[in-house]
Amino acid sequence: MRKADENIPGKKDREEYERVRRSVLRQLLHQEEVDDQLKISDKKAKAFFEENKNYYRQSARVKVSYIYVRSGSNSPDDLRKAQKKAEQARKELSKTPLTELNFAKIAKKYSDDPDVAKTGGEIEPWISETDNMLNEMLAHEFHKNVLQLAKGELSSVFKVGNDYYIVMVREREEAKDKQFEEVRSEVIQDLETATHEKMT
Repeated sequence: MRKADENIPGKKDREEYERVRRSVLRQLLHQEEVDDQLKISDKKAKAFFEENKNYYRQSARVKVSYIYVRSGSNSPDDLRKAQKKAEQARKELSKTPLTELNFAKIAKKYSDDPDVAKTGGEIEPWISETDNMLNEMLAHEFHKNVLQLAKGELSSVFKVGNDYYIVMVREREEAKDKQFEEVRSEVIQDLETATHEKMT
């Protein structure tokens, strides 16, 4: 009788389905148990924040407008042409009062990136050094030249890779310690992640 039972179409599929269903239920129950233990109190979150305050510190940051001049290649002739174009833009900027409007006009005239030219060189996100080592390695030269500038200050022409930049700082915020309430949700998420990793 057992052999006949095994030959019923779909029986093995039903058994496999049941095995997978039980496995998924076990995983869900385990996850619920872990989640129950992950309830983070404000007291625990504040203690974690105090122990890791430097991690939640805001680095100095700037909002900038910039002119981007592409060299096209690393051949000496292309690099020389790009540098000359960037220096001409910088020279024009030094002849007019440094305002966002004047910078935008010259960015539209000289910038090789059509998106940058269209916005007059203005980019909205804050620029700052980050904890992401790969991103920081790629952007270090740019950051080094930009983060030292004061609000309203214009950089000299500088090279990153094979391309040239001129940057004007529109806004600047100095590095500062954040208060717990500013980063509360981030602290709780970090603490939940750390706790979960310890438990699994």
